[in-house]
Amino acid sequence: MILAADVNRTDDKEEILGILGRVREMAKVSKKRFRLVVGVAMPSIPLTSSGVKGFAERELSYYLSKKAAKTPSIEYYLDVENMCREIQKTSDRFSVTLVRFANVFAIGKCNTPDVAFDDMIREAFKTGRVHVTKRDVSEKVSVTTARSAVACLGALVCSDVARGKILNFCDYAISRADVKQALFAHYGDKLGFSSDPMDKGIGIRYATLDCTKIDRLKLPKGLPFEQTLKRLVSYQECLPYDNAEHVDFYNGKLSTIQSLELEILKEIDRICRKYDIKYFLAGGTLLGQLRYKGPIPWDDDLDIGMLRDGYEKFKKVVSRELGFQFCYTSPYNKSGSHYTIDKVRIRDSFFSTRFSAANIARDGVFVDILVYDQTSNNRFLRNLQIFILRAITLMLEIKWFNKPRRKFWYKFSLLSLPIMRLMPFKLFHRVFDWVACWFSKSKNAKLLIDTVGKKLGDGPLPFAGLEEVKYVDFAGIKAPIPIDPVPYLTYAYGADFITEPVLSKRCCPHNFARIDLGGFVFGEMDNDFRPVDLRGELYE
Repeated sequence: MILAADVNRTDDKEEILGILGRVREMAKVSKKRFRLVVGVAMPSIPLTSSGVKGFAERELSYYLSKKAAKTPSIEYYLDVENMCREIQKTSDRFSVTLVRFANVFAIGKCNTPDVAFDDMIREAFKTGRVHVTKRDVSEKVSVTTARSAVACLGALVCSDVARGKILNFCDYAISRADVKQALFAHYGDKLGFSSDPMDKGIGIRYATLDCTKIDRLKLPKGLPFEQTLKRLVSYQECLPYDNAEHVDFYNGKLSTIQSLELEILKEIDRICRKYDIKYFLAGGTLLGQLRYKGPIPWDDDLDIGMLRDGYEKFKKVVSRELGFQFCYTSPYNKSGSHYTIDKVRIRDSFFSTRFSAANIARDGVFVDILVYDQTSNNRFLRNLQIFILRAITLMLEIKWFNKPRRKFWYKFSLLSLPIMRLMPFKLFHRVFDWVACWFSKSKNAKLLIDTVGKKLGDGPLPFAGLEEVKYVDFAGIKAPIPIDPVPYLTYAYGADFITEPVLSKRCCPHNFARIDLGGFVFGEMDNDFRPVDLRGELYE
């Protein structure tokens, strides 16, 4: 059970304490095991100049109960803490965890007991400058995003934290000066800067939480502070949100990655025009074309789609036609790849997910080639085909990764892996392609399946709209899209596909282990840097 309380709103004090009282009475008679996690949005913690930079759990309890002036919010919190103690003492079968969150804020509700984000942002953009005072510099507090607080509570309910624990949790320890300096750093083109004269050695007072204990649990934390602040400003001041720095591990390389993918697309287009092969922008790339006339600003891969006939023609010519700086990875060309998705890659680069990094195979910056196969109009035959293809895909992943899958498929993969190790990869891929082409000769097919893509489990998509293509603007070049992309995008993203997602979902879709662009990171497209050797950097 999770119970959340904001002790800065004293109007619900009786209700919260009443719930805890009923839990205490239940603890007296219940013989079942019970887990209670109580999350508390803390009151304003009094600043201290004693040299303590962060209160540990027991220290803060002592400070609030013995030293601090009693405000209604502090009294409310102490009542909640004491009630949790009573519940825990009542029964050994009850496990109670109390989690403290300081200065919880969310987009649209950012004024906290100690940091008035809304007011600071509004004042800065109203006056056109940020002004830092001595108080801004000299007071440091803990703050927590609401998103992190919710994730923390959910994780604790499922964890094995010992009973009777109090835990401190926060995302950042900041001063108002940190907020104002970050505002100026990111919006210096719109804001000026000034500050009060500062004394040497300004003594800083702290009202921060020591989170050492909970940090050992490795619970989810929020975004870096500057990214969170940019979200607040974007929401409050209606400014565009720049996603280029959204994910730290790109390290400023996202625009380079997208430009390399565009070079791959140009090369694919050259080959397809030469051999009259039909293809079209697919997946998020097609969505990006309709929304932005280019890639989705926070997307790091590029997808093209082909029907089976076009794909078979492309597969025969691509390896001999590609320029030297590109390579084609497929299960059939000894590239070491055992994805069901063929890819055209930049040769001397690494763009490794945690999965691909565990295997010795070319895994540079890439463009995915999604294949769309005809399927049966009969529901039973169609579902049978999809089931077999998904099962083979899963077995390929288990065999290639050479480890049992977690969670749902764990027992199956644990038992079947020794057998799969004896079977050659070629057998899996041949059977996969055979099943994918079951209905390739059907003359009245109305439906397709995304044979190698992520949408296979979502069922069929309409054939209508994909028969022909038209060339449109895409990031400064001409690229083909389906003659009618609406049915495809509605299938993939819903009827409201043109609307941008909320900020929290404008993020990287991959789990990367390494991003290494060699000379490409400096804009050198010919890249005379040492060529990639998959054994390691010392061999390159």
